[in-house]
Amino acid sequence: MVDSSWSLVNDAQGRPKSILCIDADVTSRKQLELELQRAQRIEGLGMLAGGIAHDLNNVLSLILMSVGLLRPLATTPDDRMILDTLEASATHGTELVQQILLFARGGEGQRTDVHMGRLLDELGGFLKTSLHSAIELCVDHDDKIWPVSADATQIKQVLMNLCVNARDAMPSGGRVRITATNVRVALGGQHGFHGEIPAGPHVRLSVADSGVGIPPEVMEKIFDPFFTTKEVGKGTGLGLSTIAGIVQSHCGAIQVESSPRQAQRFTSIFPPLP
Repeated sequence: MVDSSWSLVNDAQGRPKSILCIDADVTSRKQLELELQRAQRIEGLGMLAGGIAHDLNNVLSLILMSVGLLRPLATTPDDRMILDTLEASATHGTELVQQILLFARGGEGQRTDVHMGRLLDELGGFLKTSLHSAIELCVDHDDKIWPVSADATQIKQVLMNLCVNARDAMPSGGRVRITATNVRVALGGQHGFHGEIPAGPHVRLSVADSGVGIPPEVMEKIFDPFFTTKEVGKGTGLGLSTIAGIVQSHCGAIQVESSPRQAQRFTSIFPPLP
């Protein structure tokens, strides 16, 4: 991007002689201005989200209290299953609200020893409810996954966002496959990842679907804040940028593999506990 300034140059008699043209490359300045605008928008969004989260937390607390009051009245397995699903959803919503409040305050979540296999087993049923009946969910993991230091709520948020994106990419149905495995990243094997990872042992978490795929021109911007291909009102453009931020805050990296009319796969790499 160039900023051009033109000036008329006169001769000794005051008659127009030439035009002085000065061009300045302002690409870096414009990029900095865009980054500042994005930061201001995110700051405003954080303040708004913090206010909404307080009210939402009160609503979810009432739902959880109501579940407790209804349990003595649940006499059939179906009734109990509905209450269990409702309680799990409200509890997960409460955890996400706390995460929003931490984000709005600029804080970090609590890190604990997380076993990806156990987390997937616990979350599998809840993830299934976020997909419609025409989508098959398959969850697979190694028996002895290395533990990682992570905020379990944030990892659940990553999985939820990716599953929702997969659902939107398969309106007519399809398949979502989530896998967790132990891997060893070879030197030079970090190509294509969004973020830096050292060579060595890692835990790989992948979410793949049989959707329509991602065009190459979109792949370049997919992790940019506020970038979205969805219609107005159907997406904020913060989902994948938030996912990338969460993964990188865990000293990990994320990669997306796709092509038009083919399946897409998001792969996150996390360092295991020493």
